[in-house]
Amino acid sequence: MAQKLVGNTSWMFVDKIFRAVGELTIGVWLARYLGPQQFGSLNFAIAFVALFTPIYSLGLDKIVVRDIVQHPEHTETTLGSALGLRLIAGMLGATVTIGLIMRLRPSEPLLQGLVGLMALGIVFQVSDVVTFWFQSQIQAKRDIVARSSAYGATSLARVGCILNQASLITIGFTYVLEPVIRAVGLFLVYWRTEDITKRWRFSLRRSVELLHHSWPLILSGVAIMVYMRIDQVMLGQLANDEAVGVYSAAVRLSEGWYFVPITIASSVFPAIVKLKHSDERGYQQQLQKLFRVIVALSYCAILVLTLFSKPIIATLFGADYIDSSRVLLIHAWSGVFVSLGTVRSLWMATENLLVLSFLFTLVGAISNVLLNYFLIPRFSAVGASAATLFSYFLSAYALGFLVPSTRKMTFIMSKAIFLR
Repeated sequence: MAQKLVGNTSWMFVDKIFRAVGELTIGVWLARYLGPQQFGSLNFAIAFVALFTPIYSLGLDKIVVRDIVQHPEHTETTLGSALGLRLIAGMLGATVTIGLIMRLRPSEPLLQGLVGLMALGIVFQVSDVVTFWFQSQIQAKRDIVARSSAYGATSLARVGCILNQASLITIGFTYVLEPVIRAVGLFLVYWRTEDITKRWRFSLRRSVELLHHSWPLILSGVAIMVYMRIDQVMLGQLANDEAVGVYSAAVRLSEGWYFVPITIASSVFPAIVKLKHSDERGYQQQLQKLFRVIVALSYCAILVLTLFSKPIIATLFGADYIDSSRVLLIHAWSGVFVSLGTVRSLWMATENLLVLSFLFTLVGAISNVLLNYFLIPRFSAVGASAATLFSYFLSAYALGFLVPSTRKMTFIMSKAIFLR
């Protein structure tokens, strides 16, 4: 079992690195090809659809995996019900998303088309139900091979679009292509490896039970997605799509290394947790060390991004994106609080503080919306980066001082900020 878990984790880490490198490389190439205006429209569409993803997904992932593990005798009913719920939610959600963008941007058919394509892609994410099955069986390899193959194929398609000087709407089609290829791949792998005589069955009663357990995760997912994506959507609405393009270029670089603290924390934390009941002092010391390491790494990234922001932007994205360097100077500092928040979220899960974690995220999301509302009209993309930085600071760090159960950990985080 231990060897299986290590292999499972290794495959997930390789997938994260593959995607991070691909997103940065293809993202830079797309930005140079499209220019700030069209690159902004593309990123606005991605962010707009992403806001509704938690509603499409219904927060079923952890619930379905848990139920399959605990009640394997009901696997076919659980998977069939989850598939039906995701399909219904996907179709309704896509319809609502398209209706909203037509209301918000009535005179922009190109943007409406982009959002429509990406919303359609969400419907094909019903294949995530197969992923739930593989996760429950600790078989990440099969899932990741299908997903990475789809991602690789669509990345090549985007490169082909650039080389053939395709239109923006053609590039938008690749965002539908990926979930379609992934869905076909996942179902084929499932049918080849599992007993196809086992028939998935939809059950209204089971569906109601799943929704009863998943609604808190839906709310949490909405808060997280607002927290992460609302800046680009509000920038597009309160400024323009060119500002979204300038902002998105900086964010690609600022967030491009985030997989590093996530990977380190996820791999090291299980070993630290083992100390909790046997050596509390050692547990605290190892947490302190982990915080210090990832903060030190974030300072290294920030140093490079801030000292060389202009030449980095000019070299990678071109002169049209030179204003992105000002955004990068501010947004790069978010990495400190993202790193701290990554470890703290794992700690809060261990300490059964998930409700409090959700409340911190909710406050961060609300503060992000309010600050964007006041700062974007005056400072455009720079204002959005300042709003994001402050909301991360508030949610991942400052709020911890106000609650007794997180105060001690926040002092440990404070020491890490000063590399102590």
